[in-house]
Amino acid sequence: MKRSLTLALLFGATATIGFCLAVWSWNLAFESAASWRIPLNVFSFPGLLASALAFPCKSPDVQIGCEWYRTFPMFIAVNSLVCTATSLPVIHLFRSLRRRK
Repeated sequence: MKRSLTLALLFGATATIGFCLAVWSWNLAFESAASWRIPLNVFSFPGLLASALAFPCKSPDVQIGCEWYRTFPMFIAVNSLVCTATSLPVIHLFRSLRRRK
C-alpha cells in the first residue's frame, strides 16, 4: 500500500503540474482558452476554492491578497491531493492484479 500511495502522489503532482503547464502554453501559443475552458474549470475548482478561502482578496478592484505566489502553491497542493485521491484506488487495483498473475 505504501508503494501505491507513493505512486499515486507522484502521479497526482505530475498530472497537476503538467495540466497547468499545458494550459499555460496553450494560452501563450493561441491566446485563447476556448477549448480548455471546461476541463480547466472542472480540474481546477478544488484548488481555486481552497486558494480563495485561504487568501481572500481585499476588494474586487485591488489584487492585494490574490498574488500568484500565494495562491499558486495552494492551487497545486490541493489539486495534487484531489488527483492523488482519485488515482489511488486505480493504481492499487492494477498493482494488486499484477501481483496475482
